[in-house]
Amino acid sequence: MSSEPTTITEISLPEVSEAIKRIGPAFILGALTIGPGALVVSSVTGAQFGYGLLWVLVGAVLFSMIFLDMSARVGILSDKSFWGLVEERFGRPAAVVGAIMGVMTTIGYETGNIVGVALGMRAIFGGDIVLWGTVAAAAALFLISRQGLYDKLERVILILIGVMIIGFVGTLYLAGFSPTQATTGLVPSFENQRALFLGMTLLSTSFSMSSMVYQTYLTKEKGYGRSELGQAVFDSVAAMLIMGVILSSVLITSAAVLNPAGIVPATAADIALQLEPIAGENAKLLFGVALLAAAFSSIVVNAMRGGTYFADGVAQVSDMDDRVVKLASGGVIVIAWAAAVIPQLFGGSAIDTIIIAQAFAIIVLPYYGALLLYFANDEGLLGEFVNNRWRNVAGGLAYLISVAIALSSITSFI
Repeated sequence: MSSEPTTITEISLPEVSEAIKRIGPAFILGALTIGPGALVVSSVTGAQFGYGLLWVLVGAVLFSMIFLDMSARVGILSDKSFWGLVEERFGRPAAVVGAIMGVMTTIGYETGNIVGVALGMRAIFGGDIVLWGTVAAAAALFLISRQGLYDKLERVILILIGVMIIGFVGTLYLAGFSPTQATTGLVPSFENQRALFLGMTLLSTSFSMSSMVYQTYLTKEKGYGRSELGQAVFDSVAAMLIMGVILSSVLITSAAVLNPAGIVPATAADIALQLEPIAGENAKLLFGVALLAAAFSSIVVNAMRGGTYFADGVAQVSDMDDRVVKLASGGVIVIAWAAAVIPQLFGGSAIDTIIIAQAFAIIVLPYYGALLLYFANDEGLLGEFVNNRWRNVAGGLAYLISVAIALSSITSFI
């Protein structure tokens, strides 16, 4: 165990070999981020606009690192839960409103997760999306009922992330792409209104402010103390880099394979075409496995996030094994199941359902981001561990850029 730092400048990263053995909360957040929604949005974006929006993913990775650093300090150094802090500083209504907003966004993400599991299962075994979506929801409800969930989730998620890395990074390697052309996507721009909408959706799913806040709960669940601040920073950087590699691989592969052919994915089978370089005729099967890994790695954690927010904001309890948290998490799953299967009963597109559900999650960004910036500068809370100047500059820019993209996208549709 490393020595305890006394100021923010004394926080240092642990030895890589030791840090890998103790990987923790940020990797659970990475699994939340690399859900089916992120994979679908990245693929559709690459197919429709080539490398043009790659810069959004790069920005999202950097922004996530900045805010995860803040949320880790808030979670580790405070003796209250996040919504407990909000209530203490701003009153109970502010905490309840924030918690309800969090539940709404997790329902959106969970809808995408359930559809993602259903698409993955259908690609592997055939069958109906409604049937597999129901099975997915039932499985999630069962898993949430188990005690000691946190440690089990860490082990499973690491395995599933490994599956995704092999599948998507391997495909990118075999498909081949032009690095020179890819670098043109690092220049910030939006080709048209559709690009703006997809850019905002890509940002909302890869730079999830809801996940940033959830880090404050997971560090407590893990039992991190001041001596683990460096470990928390390592977790954050490593998890977001892996997220960036996987999602960038999906976007770049789609840009290299689907965009030249003029294919804009409307079904899961269309997205699976980008895996043909590695899987050939089995591309659909491989895509099903990868999508299933992405969805399953986040379906339980996401529901627990919504349940934790609701239970903490309304009932003032936040332990993963608390009955109120589990009941609220089950409610998130049931509502998301309905949002996932009802459109399918009326002939809706599964891909469109996922994209719309991800876009909805942008609503918490302004509120949650402002709260994290406030607490990260609260000397009464963090003492010598408040943001230094460069953290405030970087965090402020990340926040303003993200809010500007979100507002621009929303106002363009009004």
